[in-house]
Amino acid sequence: MSEDKTVEARKEKIKIWLKDRDNLILLAVLAFAIIIRLYFFFITQNQAVWWDEGEYMLRVKHIVLDTPQDGFFSGRELFTPYFWALIYLLFKSEVAIRFVQLVISVLTVYATYMLGKYVYDKKIGILSALFMSAFWLHLFFTTRLLTYLYAPLFYTLALAFFWKGYISENEPHKDRYLFLSFLTIIIGLGIYTSIAFSAFAIIIYLFATERFAFLKNKRLWISAAKAAPFLLLSFIPSYIVQGTFIPRLRQIGEIKATETGAGLKGIMTYITMMPRLALFIYLIIMILSLFLVIRFLFFSDVIYKNKSYGYVKNDFYIFLGGLVIFGFYTWVSITAGGPAGANYDAWILPVFPFAFVLMSRFVYYIKENFISKISGERERKAAFALIIIIILFGAYQHISFANDSIKGKVDSFYNLKPAGIWIKENSVKGDTFVTSAVPEMTYYAERGVVGFSNGTYNMSVEWFLEQVRAKKPKYYVLTVWERSPEWAYSLPESGKLNMTPVQAYYVDPQRQQSDVAIYRITYN
Repeated sequence: MSEDKTVEARKEKIKIWLKDRDNLILLAVLAFAIIIRLYFFFITQNQAVWWDEGEYMLRVKHIVLDTPQDGFFSGRELFTPYFWALIYLLFKSEVAIRFVQLVISVLTVYATYMLGKYVYDKKIGILSALFMSAFWLHLFFTTRLLTYLYAPLFYTLALAFFWKGYISENEPHKDRYLFLSFLTIIIGLGIYTSIAFSAFAIIIYLFATERFAFLKNKRLWISAAKAAPFLLLSFIPSYIVQGTFIPRLRQIGEIKATETGAGLKGIMTYITMMPRLALFIYLIIMILSLFLVIRFLFFSDVIYKNKSYGYVKNDFYIFLGGLVIFGFYTWVSITAGGPAGANYDAWILPVFPFAFVLMSRFVYYIKENFISKISGERERKAAFALIIIIILFGAYQHISFANDSIKGKVDSFYNLKPAGIWIKENSVKGDTFVTSAVPEMTYYAERGVVGFSNGTYNMSVEWFLEQVRAKKPKYYVLTVWERSPEWAYSLPESGKLNMTPVQAYYVDPQRQQSDVAIYRITYN
């Protein structure tokens, strides 16, 4: 086929694709997801980094510029800092990395569509994507330089690909999708450890539907064998740099060894978060969609005998996908939550694509089993349109809440950025300074840090003074954003060190409330 004919054939395929109304609605949902994320991107592109963001970004600069990496926690996965380092190398810009986060966020919306489409149909996929496009927690972390955003993307893709490659009956490229599922899980392990729990969801589903018979399936073993070598991309660098194959698991083990955990009350940790995370309308639909869970429990023999009956197995698969990651972090809360605070809303982001697919499935279940029985086509359309309007109002609630949350945090830690840049401009490579905001200031100042403690946060002033006299830091920084020991705030006036105030930053126009103060230390 000539090049001209190939181009014409592709144009014809695009025309046919655009004639499908569902495809046009999908484009509208994706356009909406892009626009709302661009809106928040332009608001937050110059915001200061938080502690965790500072750790990732100082690592990025260390990789590209060989600057100090004081404050980097070695338990973090390696893939994302190196990926961001490549972006930073190409564009020399933090904003470029923030834009990549926007792209990852939009891809997650599309992945949610894929999950709904593969497991059910295109309409359920589109509605699922709409739910995800407006979800406030996802929008919030889209504006942050953190790896939480990658977990729902890879977790969702892994289970979507597995359904397409192993369970779907009408897919001509099953082996390709099955391989992609295993590959996504393996690569995801090096991006964010909880992505690997998609494998547990798959195994549980296979045991529930096939018992041990799936172990005889050659397609599973061949696809797994093809993907397995990619484990080396995660295991070898992690072991060399961090001394363990899966750093996060060691971190959890260390927490368990030192903290008692939340105990049985930890079971409710994430359940009680749901009203705040889902907000009113999404929450009501989410609760009502649990009817589908009750329904497949009544048809458990369909699952156990691996039969086809309606969408029973589909509902079970989607619920299981969300339950596994929800259950894992609930277990973490029970065993390691306690004083360690091992619970966080961002950790369960992978739950929500599955929740939204189940919610969309419930909406269409209502349409097919109740609204379709209303006499009169106009009345049926009006009833369904009312449901969509309610959902759109729920989306508006989420966007409004995201707007308040994102704007409310946009100025947090703000003056650490100009303070760090000031230190960089008024020092030379090899100089160090004192601060409690270690990763943030290391990232901006590109200088080494002398901390107020050795990690226990209860070191004495005498211990600290010995460190200062030995390491001779040039500046001493106090900030309200990351609290120092109480004695640190009176040290500049104590006369124990020769310190002179050289720069200060304020949170109010009247310059009465300082949030960052910089002192120069002079040595005899």
